Amino acid sequence: MIYILLTWLLAPIWWPISLLREIAAREPRRILVVEIAGIGDVVCSTHLLKQLRQRYPDARIDLVIDPIVASFSPLLTMVDNTICFPYAAQKGLMGRLRFARLCIDYDTGFSLIPGAAQLTGFCLAAMPRRLSVLPSPIKTSYRFLQPLLTGYAVHAPGEFFVKTQGKLFSLLGLINPDCTKWLPPSVNTQSIGLDPSAIHVGLLVSSGRQLKRVSPENLADIIIAILALQSLRPIKVVLIGGPGDRALADNLLSLLHANHQARIVNAVGEYSLAELPTLLSQLSVFVGVDSGVTHMADALQIPVVCIAGPVDLGEVYLPGATRVFLKTSLPCYPCSTVFDAPATCRMGNLACLKKLMSEDVGRSVSILLKLERQA
Repeated sequence: MIYILLTWLLAPIWWPISLLREIAAREPRRILVVEIAGIGDVVCSTHLLKQLRQRYPDARIDLVIDPIVASFSPLLTMVDNTICFPYAAQKGLMGRLRFARLCIDYDTGFSLIPGAAQLTGFCLAAMPRRLSVLPSPIKTSYRFLQPLLTGYAVHAPGEFFVKTQGKLFSLLGLINPDCTKWLPPSVNTQSIGLDPSAIHVGLLVSSGRQLKRVSPENLADIIIAILALQSLRPIKVVLIGGPGDRALADNLLSLLHANHQARIVNAVGEYSLAELPTLLSQLSVFVGVDSGVTHMADALQIPVVCIAGPVDLGEVYLPGATRVFLKTSLPCYPCSTVFDAPATCRMGNLACLKKLMSEDVGRSVSILLKLERQA
């Protein structure tokens, strides 16, 4: 709070400068989009970034991301540069000053996953245009920052979050911005080939958040349920995850019978984020919790079975015939939203994941496979 008060105290200095800069740059020429969050958040914003580029083809557009998204950067061809700036580096006076120094070069700033350090940085850098998404209800710190912004869009609980971000982009001239997820082609020009005679169902083995991780035992039951489905072509399960998930994948395979192991393709840790679209595009269905890779599959129009766990899926996925959402009816669901994402289970039992029935996943995969055959 002290840094917000300091920003207000310094307003007689930076505010007139920002007005003069706006006169000098009537149209955005150097745009900084800040999305220091997870992979899924960036995937959800790619289409808006694409439209921003189309609206301002000659502007410099840079994107600030968390280092965890760095390997995804080659796909972000609609921006000129990606800048890694972890959330932890914004803390304290020096962190905020470093962020403000970064902002000085830009005349327009978007904060898509807002933080007080980012918004004070926009102000101290005397950015002419300072735009941000804000939570509803607006908390105390954001209530003090709101008058310092030149534009904002308030996110209503339960609303599709990309729609809220679209409202923010529309303040800069995007007319009815499309909120459909989109991914550019993979950077991998070599063929990542799966057996064309088989049906492949992708299965995410882990998540970046402990709160959303399905146990290996549950994953093994899900695999067995999928492989038991009747189909004209053989069904195989493709395990997908990052390099840090290899031990988990090995443990998962050890829980399965040899006959099941023979029908599994272990792709865990084999491909970078920028290469994954080539693999995902060959899947008939993708199964996973809410995660960056699940959003990638959804953006590629792959039918998705999304396991909600604690997450309010209505905020991050649009309803559709090719999306099946598996969620519990527990009174504590949902406990994880865009602006309130706990690190641990408040009930202490992860019941929303432990009550997951493998038969429900298998049934959902079967429904989506039938839709694919009818298409």
